[in-house]
Amino acid sequence: MRTLKITCNHGWTVEALRTYERTLQTVKLRHRVMAVRLVMEGQKGVDVARFLGLHRDSVSTYVKNFTTGGMEALLKQTPPPGKRPYLTEEGFGLESCWNTRIL
Repeated sequence: MRTLKITCNHGWTVEALRTYERTLQTVKLRHRVMAVRLVMEGQKGVDVARFLGLHRDSVSTYVKNFTTGGMEALLKQTPPPGKRPYLTEEGFGLESCWNTRIL
């Protein structure tokens, strides 16, 4: 297995990434930044994936996104593929079926 390398760090250092990952609120985004930081420190992708509880393909995707687009591409979250839900966010709390108890 080949090792992951970050060819363009976009001005980010290991210490700057460590400081930035502490400011992130969600664990998912923090793991992305942490994966890039550990690869920059010289860790193998498989070891990073095992340490963070991720799949090795996820780690390589994070490194690829960071190398090509910087921090914006790394933190960009796209909606999952598939059919869109019928209900809007307002409709999730409403009754989803009719009942005849009041009749």
